Amino acid sequence: MNSTCSAASPVESAWTCGGGAPRRAPSSRGRTTVRTDRRTASIVTHRVSARRPRYNPAAVRGPSHPDRRIGVVVNPRAKGLARRPGRTAELSAALGESGLLRETRDLEGLRQTVEEMLDAHLDVLVSVGGDGSLHWLLNTAREVLEERGTGSLPPVLPAAAGTIDFVPRKLRARLAPEDAIARLARRESFEVVELDTLDIEGVREGGEGRPWRRQGFALAAGGIGRRFFDALYRLEDRNGIAVLRVVAGASSAFLLARARVPMPASVAEYGLHMFRPTHARVTIDGEPMPVLHHGAIHAGAFDIVLGPLRVFPLAHEPGRMHLQAGDIRPLEIIRSVPDLMRGGLIRSDFLWEMAGREMKVEALGDELLSPVIDGEIYEGWKQLTVRLGAPVRFARLA
Repeated sequence: MNSTCSAASPVESAWTCGGGAPRRAPSSRGRTTVRTDRRTASIVTHRVSARRPRYNPAAVRGPSHPDRRIGVVVNPRAKGLARRPGRTAELSAALGESGLLRETRDLEGLRQTVEEMLDAHLDVLVSVGGDGSLHWLLNTAREVLEERGTGSLPPVLPAAAGTIDFVPRKLRARLAPEDAIARLARRESFEVVELDTLDIEGVREGGEGRPWRRQGFALAAGGIGRRFFDALYRLEDRNGIAVLRVVAGASSAFLLARARVPMPASVAEYGLHMFRPTHARVTIDGEPMPVLHHGAIHAGAFDIVLGPLRVFPLAHEPGRMHLQAGDIRPLEIIRSVPDLMRGGLIRSDFLWEMAGREMKVEALGDELLSPVIDGEIYEGWKQLTVRLGAPVRFARLA
C-alpha cells in the first residue's frame, strides 16, 4: 500500500495507532436555493430536496436466502470497542455459524482479511469500527480488486463503533454492532443503498512516486476544516461534544484576540492558527478561483452530520459533490456556525460554494497539503484532484 498518513496523529489511528456567496439556505422540502454571484452578476440555482439515497431493491437478500454468508471485520482500536474489552467475543457469539469474523490491528492484517473475505463470496460484509475504519476497509478492498482485475465487494454494513459515525447516520441506520450482526444472522432482510464517493488523486513534490489514490466521502484539504481536525485530535473524546468544544474554543479565542483582551499567548495563537488560510491554487470544474489564500478548501460526496454541524447540503442528491473554496473571513465563519447547525449554506461574500464535479488544488509556498479524508490525515502532498467517484453499495437493515 502507498498510504502516507501521519502515524503521529490519532487517525492513522483507525487501523495502526489505536462562485459567490449563497444567500439562502437550502430547504429540506425541495425548494430552490439561489446564489447570486457578485463577480459575474449571474444567478445560479441549486435544487435541494429530501430525496433519500439510491436503493437497489433487486440486490436485497432476505429470509429466502437461508445460506447467507456474513463477513465481519473488527477494528479493536475503534473507540467504541477499546472501552469494552472482550466485546469481540460478544460479536462472535452474535454471528454464530453464519460467517467469518476477523480482528485486524494493522493495515497488513487488514489486507489479508480483505483477501480472505473476498474469496469467501460473502452476501454482506460488516465493518465494526468508526468512519476511519470503514475508510481503510473500502480502500484496501478497492486496491485488492484492482490488482485482481475481477470480482466485486459485497454490500457493506457499517456498524456504529466510532465517535462520529457519519456514514451510518447518512444511512439512517446507526445500529450497535451486536444488534446488526444478530439481525443479519437471523436472516432479516436488508436494503442495498448506494452512496456517492470522492475519487481523490495526490501528487508529491516533484511528482515522484507512483500515483496515489483514495476513495472517500468527505475531504478537508485546507483552511478551517483542515485545522479543525488538528484541534479535535488533541482531545481524548472526539464525539459531538468535542466538535462543539473546538468550534466554541476557536471562535472565542479569535474574538478575544481581535478585541485585544489580555490572555495567554498560547490561547491567542490557537485562535489565529485555526483561521489561518491555506496558500493554494484551486480550480473548480475548469475555472480557476481568483484568490490564492483560502479559508476553506472542502469537498463532500453527500450531506454529512458532524456532531452538531450539518455540512455539504448541496450534495444531498446523488450525482454531485459539494465544493467549497475561497478567502472566507474568520468572522464570516463564526457568524455561519448557527447556519451550519441547521444544515444551511455558509454566508460569505468571499467563498465559492457550489455543486460541482471536479476540484484541483495545488499547494503554493512552503506548506504542503495534508488533507483529511473521512477523518484520516495524509501528510505531504503538492497537488490533489478530487472527482465524483463510483458509488459504494451499503446494506441497510429494514
